[in-house]
Amino acid sequence: LITRTGLRDVDTARMLERAGRAAAAKGQGPLARSALRLAIEQWKQLNRPDRAQMAERALDALAR
Repeated sequence: LITRTGLRDVDTARMLERAGRAAAAKGQGPLARSALRLAIEQWKQLNRPDRAQMAERALDALAR
């Protein structure tokens, strides 16, 4: 829904990032990756490269 509608929202980006981090902490890698990727896209669309980079670091940490 987010990608189809083109929704851009700070609260959505925050919640996606939090959900990704929480899923990662629970060992739910696929869910964490999906949420973090969506968060990264949201932050980029909101012109917040700093926040996108933070979410990217969390996503990179899942690969380790």
